[in-house]
Amino acid sequence: MGERASIPPSSPQGRRPRGKRETGIDLLRAAARGGEARRADGRRAESGPRRPSAVPVGEVIAKVVRGQTRQQDVLSRIEAAWREAVGAKTALDTRVAHFKAGVVTIDVRTSALSQELGVYLKASLLSRLQERSGVSIKDLRCRVGGWEEGPR
Repeated sequence: MGERASIPPSSPQGRRPRGKRETGIDLLRAAARGGEARRADGRRAESGPRRPSAVPVGEVIAKVVRGQTRQQDVLSRIEAAWREAVGAKTALDTRVAHFKAGVVTIDVRTSALSQELGVYLKASLLSRLQERSGVSIKDLRCRVGGWEEGPR
């Protein structure tokens, strides 16, 4: 019997012929020719997982702006309630920095005032702020600094 030459499997000649496999580019070419993209078995090619319909950029921007407006409204109500709760003199040395996740952060000029507001008067200030602002406030944090010195 004759010997057969061995062909390494990595060479193109060593591969077994397979049925035509269509790639994404084949399907795109078929669609570009005006025909409907079809697979070898005749089924329509699907374009992949369904995605939610696109949202206009204007709608996204409007939602972001509305969210910021609401946050600014809440912050302004807290600032007004803060001035009422601490009085005019203390309000000059403090500033509502921000409100996030139910926590109001207050910037204070001195560490002594920060200690007084954040420890000794915290409970009464929290109840006054909630009562006057109508916002659910879980905690009050005071920090020293937060602004540059100068006229307010």
